Amino acid sequence: MRNIIGVAIGGTKSAICYATLGHNKDILFVDKKVIKTDPQDPYKTIDEVYKIIDSLPKNFDYISVICGSPMDADKGIVKSPSNLPGWIDFPICKLLSDRYNVRSSLLNDADASALAEYHYGAGKNKGFKNFIYMIVGTGFGSGIIINGELYYGGCSNAGEIGSVKCSDTGYMPRNKMPGTFECFVSGGGMGDFANLFCKDFSSSSLNSIGKGKITAKDVFEHARKNDEFALEIVNRCATKLGEAVSIYLNLLNPDAIAIGGIYPRGIDLLEKPLMDSIKKHSLAQNFAHVKILSSELEENIDDYSSLMGIFKQ
Repeated sequence: MRNIIGVAIGGTKSAICYATLGHNKDILFVDKKVIKTDPQDPYKTIDEVYKIIDSLPKNFDYISVICGSPMDADKGIVKSPSNLPGWIDFPICKLLSDRYNVRSSLLNDADASALAEYHYGAGKNKGFKNFIYMIVGTGFGSGIIINGELYYGGCSNAGEIGSVKCSDTGYMPRNKMPGTFECFVSGGGMGDFANLFCKDFSSSSLNSIGKGKITAKDVFEHARKNDEFALEIVNRCATKLGEAVSIYLNLLNPDAIAIGGIYPRGIDLLEKPLMDSIKKHSLAQNFAHVKILSSELEENIDDYSSLMGIFKQ
Protein backbone atom coordinates (compact mmCIF):
# COMPACT_ATOMS: atom_id res chain seq x y z
CA MET A 1 0.00 0.00 0.00
CA ARG A 2 1.19 3.51 -0.78
CA ASN A 3 -0.25 7.01 -0.79
CA ILE A 4 -0.08 9.33 -3.79
CA ILE A 5 -1.28 12.79 -4.74
CA GLY A 6 -2.86 13.73 -8.04
CA VAL A 7 -2.93 17.32 -9.30
CA ALA A 8 -5.22 18.14 -12.23
CA ILE A 9 -4.54 21.63 -13.61
CA GLY A 10 -7.45 23.14 -15.54
CA GLY A 11 -7.99 26.52 -17.13
CA THR A 12 -10.43 27.78 -14.49
CA LYS A 13 -10.01 25.35 -11.60
CA SER A 14 -7.58 22.70 -10.41
CA ALA A 15 -8.15 19.64 -8.25
CA ILE A 16 -5.84 17.93 -5.78
CA CYS A 17 -6.65 14.31 -4.91
CA TYR A 18 -5.14 12.19 -2.13
CA ALA A 19 -5.47 8.45 -2.71
CA THR A 20 -4.25 5.08 -1.53
CA LEU A 21 -2.82 2.71 -4.11
CA GLY A 22 -3.11 -1.06 -3.53
CA HIS A 23 -0.73 -3.80 -4.64
CA ASN A 24 -2.73 -4.31 -7.86
CA LYS A 25 -2.93 -0.54 -8.38
CA ASP A 26 -6.47 -0.48 -7.05
CA ILE A 27 -7.31 3.11 -6.10
CA LEU A 28 -9.08 4.29 -2.95
CA PHE A 29 -9.79 8.02 -2.96
CA VAL A 30 -9.34 9.59 0.47
CA ASP A 31 -9.66 13.33 -0.05
CA LYS A 32 -10.13 15.95 -2.77
CA LYS A 33 -9.85 19.73 -2.81
CA VAL A 34 -10.60 22.18 -5.61
CA ILE A 35 -8.94 25.56 -6.10
CA LYS A 36 -9.16 28.35 -8.64
CA THR A 37 -6.53 28.38 -11.37
CA ASP A 38 -4.88 31.61 -12.41
CA PRO A 39 -4.30 31.05 -16.15
CA GLN A 40 -1.83 33.95 -16.28
CA ASP A 41 0.18 33.35 -13.10
CA PRO A 42 1.36 29.77 -12.48
CA TYR A 43 3.22 30.71 -9.29
CA LYS A 44 0.02 32.05 -7.74
CA THR A 45 -1.68 28.76 -8.56
CA ILE A 46 1.17 26.57 -7.33
CA ASP A 47 1.14 28.44 -4.01
CA GLU A 48 -2.48 27.38 -3.59
CA VAL A 49 -1.58 23.80 -4.54
CA TYR A 50 1.14 23.89 -1.84
CA LYS A 51 -1.42 24.97 0.77
CA ILE A 52 -3.64 22.02 -0.03
CA ILE A 53 -0.83 19.47 -0.09
CA ASP A 54 0.59 20.89 3.16
CA SER A 55 -2.78 20.23 4.82
CA LEU A 56 -2.78 16.54 3.81
CA PRO A 57 -1.09 13.62 5.60
CA LYS A 58 2.64 13.66 4.92
CA ASN A 59 3.05 9.95 4.16
CA PHE A 60 2.82 10.20 0.35
CA ASP A 61 5.65 9.22 -1.97
CA TYR A 62 4.55 10.39 -5.42
CA ILE A 63 2.84 13.36 -7.07
CA SER A 64 1.12 12.91 -10.43
CA VAL A 65 0.30 16.06 -12.41
CA ILE A 66 -1.90 16.40 -15.50
CA CYS A 67 -2.80 19.38 -17.69
CA GLY A 68 -3.30 20.28 -21.33
CA SER A 69 -0.62 20.35 -24.02
CA PRO A 70 1.83 21.58 -25.18
CA MET A 71 4.31 20.36 -22.60
CA ASP A 72 7.60 18.59 -22.14
CA ALA A 73 6.33 15.59 -20.21
CA ASP A 74 9.79 14.07 -19.75
CA LYS A 75 11.09 17.22 -18.04
CA GLY A 76 7.80 18.05 -16.32
CA ILE A 77 7.46 21.45 -17.96
CA VAL A 78 4.15 23.11 -18.94
CA LYS A 79 4.48 25.12 -22.16
CA SER A 80 1.62 27.61 -22.30
CA PRO A 81 -1.47 25.56 -23.25
CA SER A 82 -4.32 27.56 -24.77
CA ASN A 83 -6.23 27.57 -21.47
CA LEU A 84 -3.08 28.53 -19.48
CA PRO A 85 -1.45 31.25 -21.62
CA GLY A 86 0.74 32.56 -18.80
CA TRP A 87 2.24 29.18 -17.96
CA ILE A 88 5.28 29.60 -20.18
CA ASP A 89 7.95 26.92 -19.64
CA PHE A 90 6.70 26.38 -16.09
CA PRO A 91 8.71 23.61 -14.31
CA ILE A 92 5.88 22.28 -12.20
CA CYS A 93 7.37 18.87 -11.48
CA LYS A 94 10.72 20.22 -10.30
CA LEU A 95 8.99 22.65 -7.97
CA LEU A 96 6.83 19.90 -6.44
CA SER A 97 9.67 17.38 -6.20
CA ASP A 98 12.03 19.87 -4.59
CA ARG A 99 9.46 21.03 -2.04
CA TYR A 100 8.23 17.59 -0.97
CA ASN A 101 11.28 15.43 -1.74
CA VAL A 102 9.24 12.91 -3.75
CA ARG A 103 9.09 11.91 -7.39
CA SER A 104 6.59 13.65 -9.63
CA SER A 105 5.50 13.33 -13.25
CA LEU A 106 3.54 15.27 -15.86
CA LEU A 107 1.02 13.88 -18.31
CA ASN A 108 -1.16 15.34 -21.04
CA ASP A 109 -4.73 15.24 -19.69
CA ALA A 110 -6.08 13.31 -22.69
CA ASP A 111 -3.32 10.72 -22.32
CA ALA A 112 -4.10 10.45 -18.62
CA SER A 113 -7.79 9.97 -19.40
CA ALA A 114 -6.90 7.19 -21.84
CA LEU A 115 -4.91 5.38 -19.15
CA ALA A 116 -7.71 5.85 -16.64
CA GLU A 117 -10.39 4.53 -18.97
CA TYR A 118 -8.17 1.65 -20.10
CA HIS A 119 -7.24 0.46 -16.61
CA TYR A 120 -10.29 1.47 -14.55
CA GLY A 121 -13.18 2.12 -16.92
CA ALA A 122 -14.41 0.81 -20.26
CA GLY A 123 -11.21 -1.14 -20.91
CA LYS A 124 -10.86 -2.75 -17.48
CA ASN A 125 -10.38 -6.54 -17.62
CA LYS A 126 -11.50 -6.66 -21.27
CA GLY A 127 -8.25 -7.98 -22.71
CA PHE A 128 -7.82 -5.10 -25.14
CA LYS A 129 -4.22 -4.55 -26.26
CA ASN A 130 -4.84 -1.59 -28.56
CA PHE A 131 -7.21 1.02 -27.18
CA ILE A 132 -8.12 4.62 -28.03
CA TYR A 133 -9.85 7.07 -25.75
CA MET A 134 -11.48 10.12 -27.36
CA ILE A 135 -12.65 13.04 -25.26
CA VAL A 136 -15.41 15.26 -26.66
CA GLY A 137 -15.24 18.17 -24.25
CA THR A 138 -14.71 21.89 -24.63
CA GLY A 139 -12.08 20.75 -27.11
CA PHE A 140 -11.49 17.41 -28.80
CA GLY A 141 -8.52 15.15 -28.14
CA SER A 142 -7.50 11.54 -27.62
CA GLY A 143 -5.03 9.19 -26.00
CA ILE A 144 -3.55 6.10 -27.64
CA ILE A 145 -2.74 2.77 -26.00
CA ILE A 146 -0.64 0.39 -28.15
CA ASN A 147 0.20 -3.10 -26.91
CA GLY A 148 -0.99 -2.07 -23.46
CA GLU A 149 1.29 0.97 -23.24
CA LEU A 150 0.54 4.65 -23.67
CA TYR A 151 1.94 6.09 -26.90
CA TYR A 152 3.35 9.55 -26.12
CA GLY A 153 4.86 10.53 -29.46
CA GLY A 154 8.18 12.25 -30.00
CA CYS A 155 7.43 15.34 -27.90
CA SER A 156 4.57 14.13 -25.69
CA ASN A 157 1.99 15.48 -28.14
CA ALA A 158 0.48 12.39 -29.77
CA GLY A 159 -3.28 11.99 -30.13
CA GLU A 160 -4.16 15.59 -31.04
CA ILE A 161 -6.99 14.46 -33.32
CA GLY A 162 -8.78 17.77 -32.80
CA SER A 163 -6.06 19.53 -34.79
CA VAL A 164 -6.48 17.31 -37.87
CA LYS A 165 -8.05 19.18 -40.78
CA CYS A 166 -11.30 17.68 -42.01
CA SER A 167 -12.95 20.46 -44.02
CA ASP A 168 -12.03 23.28 -46.40
CA THR A 169 -15.02 25.28 -45.21
CA GLY A 170 -14.18 25.42 -41.53
CA TYR A 171 -15.35 28.12 -39.17
CA MET A 172 -14.48 29.47 -35.71
CA PRO A 173 -10.94 28.09 -35.42
CA ARG A 174 -10.95 27.15 -31.73
CA ASN A 175 -7.37 25.83 -32.00
CA LYS A 176 -6.31 28.61 -34.46
CA MET A 177 -6.73 26.16 -37.34
CA PRO A 178 -10.07 26.48 -39.17
CA GLY A 179 -11.69 23.36 -40.58
CA THR A 180 -10.25 20.98 -37.99
CA PHE A 181 -12.19 18.29 -36.14
CA GLU A 182 -12.25 20.36 -32.97
CA CYS A 183 -14.39 22.99 -34.74
CA PHE A 184 -17.06 20.40 -35.55
CA VAL A 185 -16.90 17.71 -32.88
CA SER A 186 -16.19 19.47 -29.58
CA GLY A 187 -18.86 20.73 -27.24
CA GLY A 188 -17.33 24.17 -27.63
CA GLY A 189 -17.54 23.85 -31.39
CA MET A 190 -21.19 22.86 -31.22
CA GLY A 191 -21.93 25.96 -29.17
CA ASP A 192 -19.88 28.13 -31.51
CA PHE A 193 -21.80 26.90 -34.54
CA ALA A 194 -25.19 27.36 -32.85
CA ASN A 195 -24.38 30.92 -31.80
CA LEU A 196 -22.91 31.83 -35.18
CA PHE A 197 -25.71 30.53 -37.39
CA CYS A 198 -28.79 30.56 -35.15
CA LYS A 199 -29.96 33.84 -36.70
CA ASP A 200 -30.22 32.08 -40.07
CA PHE A 201 -32.77 29.64 -38.59
CA SER A 202 -35.39 31.99 -37.24
CA SER A 203 -37.79 29.14 -36.45
CA SER A 204 -35.30 27.44 -34.14
CA SER A 205 -36.19 27.47 -30.46
CA LEU A 206 -32.49 27.97 -29.72
CA ASN A 207 -32.99 31.66 -30.58
CA SER A 208 -34.84 32.06 -27.28
CA ILE A 209 -31.59 31.51 -25.35
CA GLY A 210 -29.86 34.58 -26.69
CA LYS A 211 -26.94 35.17 -29.03
CA GLY A 212 -23.63 34.02 -27.65
CA LYS A 213 -25.13 32.01 -24.79
CA ILE A 214 -26.00 28.70 -26.48
CA THR A 215 -24.06 25.67 -25.21
CA ALA A 216 -23.80 22.05 -26.32
CA LYS A 217 -26.13 21.15 -23.45
CA ASP A 218 -28.75 23.50 -24.92
CA VAL A 219 -28.29 21.95 -28.35
CA PHE A 220 -28.94 18.45 -26.98
CA GLU A 221 -32.00 19.58 -25.03
CA HIS A 222 -33.58 21.27 -28.05
CA ALA A 223 -32.66 18.41 -30.36
CA ARG A 224 -34.63 16.08 -28.09
CA LYS A 225 -37.59 18.36 -28.75
CA ASN A 226 -37.07 17.86 -32.50
CA ASP A 227 -35.72 21.34 -33.20
CA GLU A 228 -34.43 21.01 -36.78
CA PHE A 229 -31.45 23.33 -36.35
CA ALA A 230 -30.36 21.59 -33.13
CA LEU A 231 -30.71 18.19 -34.80
CA GLU A 232 -28.56 19.40 -37.70
CA ILE A 233 -25.79 20.44 -35.29
CA VAL A 234 -25.97 17.10 -33.46
CA ASN A 235 -25.86 15.11 -36.70
CA ARG A 236 -22.91 17.03 -38.13
CA CYS A 237 -21.06 16.55 -34.83
CA ALA A 238 -21.74 12.80 -34.88
CA THR A 239 -20.78 12.51 -38.55
CA LYS A 240 -17.46 14.29 -38.07
CA LEU A 241 -16.80 12.28 -34.91
CA GLY A 242 -17.33 9.15 -37.00
CA GLU A 243 -14.80 10.39 -39.54
CA ALA A 244 -12.27 10.96 -36.76
CA VAL A 245 -12.90 7.49 -35.35
CA SER A 246 -12.45 5.96 -38.81
CA ILE A 247 -8.99 7.55 -39.10
CA TYR A 248 -7.89 5.58 -36.06
CA LEU A 249 -9.67 2.43 -37.28
CA ASN A 250 -7.95 2.53 -40.65
CA LEU A 251 -4.49 3.55 -39.38
CA LEU A 252 -4.15 1.68 -36.08
CA ASN A 253 -6.79 -1.09 -36.22
CA PRO A 254 -7.55 -0.83 -32.47
CA ASP A 255 -9.50 -3.39 -30.46
CA ALA A 256 -11.67 -0.73 -28.87
CA ILE A 257 -12.39 2.99 -28.88
CA ALA A 258 -14.04 4.58 -25.84
CA ILE A 259 -15.62 8.02 -26.13
CA GLY A 260 -16.10 10.33 -23.18
CA GLY A 261 -16.97 13.92 -22.37
CA ILE A 262 -20.37 14.96 -23.68
CA TYR A 263 -20.80 11.76 -25.71
CA PRO A 264 -22.28 9.62 -22.90
CA ARG A 265 -24.72 12.43 -22.08
CA GLY A 266 -25.88 12.71 -25.69
CA ILE A 267 -25.55 9.09 -26.74
CA ASP A 268 -29.28 8.80 -27.46
CA LEU A 269 -28.84 11.41 -30.20
CA LEU A 270 -25.27 10.74 -31.31
CA GLU A 271 -24.90 6.96 -31.44
CA LYS A 272 -26.79 6.10 -34.64
CA PRO A 273 -25.34 8.84 -36.91
CA LEU A 274 -21.93 8.14 -35.35
CA MET A 275 -22.04 4.44 -36.18
CA ASP A 276 -23.36 5.14 -39.68
CA SER A 277 -20.44 7.51 -40.29
CA ILE A 278 -17.84 5.09 -38.90
CA LYS A 279 -19.14 2.27 -41.09
CA LYS A 280 -19.14 4.52 -44.16
CA HIS A 281 -15.55 5.69 -43.74
CA SER A 282 -13.82 2.61 -42.29
CA LEU A 283 -12.33 -0.56 -43.71
CA ALA A 284 -14.95 -3.27 -43.32
CA GLN A 285 -12.71 -5.74 -41.49
CA ASN A 286 -11.49 -3.10 -39.04
CA PHE A 287 -15.04 -1.91 -38.42
CA ALA A 288 -16.20 -5.46 -37.70
CA HIS A 289 -13.35 -5.97 -35.23
CA VAL A 290 -13.51 -2.79 -33.14
CA LYS A 291 -15.72 -2.20 -30.10
CA ILE A 292 -17.09 1.35 -29.87
CA LEU A 293 -17.67 2.07 -26.20
CA SER A 294 -18.98 4.86 -24.02
CA SER A 295 -16.81 6.07 -21.16
CA GLU A 296 -17.59 4.28 -17.91
CA LEU A 297 -15.76 6.63 -15.57
CA GLU A 298 -17.71 9.67 -16.79
CA GLU A 299 -17.86 12.27 -13.99
CA ASN A 300 -15.06 10.54 -12.06
CA ILE A 301 -12.58 10.40 -14.90
CA ASP A 302 -10.72 13.58 -13.88
CA ASP A 303 -10.02 12.15 -10.42
CA TYR A 304 -8.66 8.90 -11.84
CA SER A 305 -6.78 10.75 -14.59
CA SER A 306 -4.94 12.94 -12.09
CA LEU A 307 -3.29 9.82 -10.64
CA MET A 308 -2.20 8.18 -13.89
CA GLY A 309 1.42 9.17 -13.47
CA ILE A 310 1.66 5.88 -11.55
CA PHE A 311 1.84 4.12 -14.94
CA LYS A 312 4.70 6.35 -16.06
CA GLN A 313 7.10 5.48 -13.24
